[in-house]
Amino acid sequence: MPVKHPLPSKKHRFFFPALFPARRMHCPVISRYFPYRSFSQLKGYAARHAAADTLRMQLSREVQQQEAGLQKKYRELLDSYKPVQNESQEALYARMNHTDQEKFKLLQEERKLQETRIKSFSSQLDALYAKDLKPYTVEVAAALQQYAGKNKIDMVWYLEDITKALPYYSKEKDITAAIAEMVNRAMLKKE
Repeated sequence: MPVKHPLPSKKHRFFFPALFPARRMHCPVISRYFPYRSFSQLKGYAARHAAADTLRMQLSREVQQQEAGLQKKYRELLDSYKPVQNESQEALYARMNHTDQEKFKLLQEERKLQETRIKSFSSQLDALYAKDLKPYTVEVAAALQQYAGKNKIDMVWYLEDITKALPYYSKEKDITAAIAEMVNRAMLKKE
């Protein structure tokens, strides 16, 4: 009976092929957090990102305040009826007097308006992103493809994914700054 050679453990399986490389690999890396770290290197991005973030925070705060006000109105209306845990909205509505039924209808309409407001805020943010920030992400993708084609690169790794698995990597493989420079040049041409 032939002797079976055990496979390397999962811990060492990743490093086993690295002991006998067929050829030196040219695998550059880029930061997964490129938008957060390196987009600040892109001209005009920081101001546009700050404006979008400020608007997002303002709209979020406004929605939270409106939601809190609406919840307070619901509580004030329903407290006198002491709704039970599994009571349906229709059963509770049937127990209300006519005036409170009208108030309840108005609150439901206000809830629908709140949902419409949230959709409007979301579309505002989407439009702002498409106008101000998306051109940067499109340029980054184009620059990556151009860089990879020019330098005959088959794949680009995310730096954060491989640093935990590798005992060493060459800092020269990090192309984040090169991509940022290419994007800056492309954005300047568009202005």
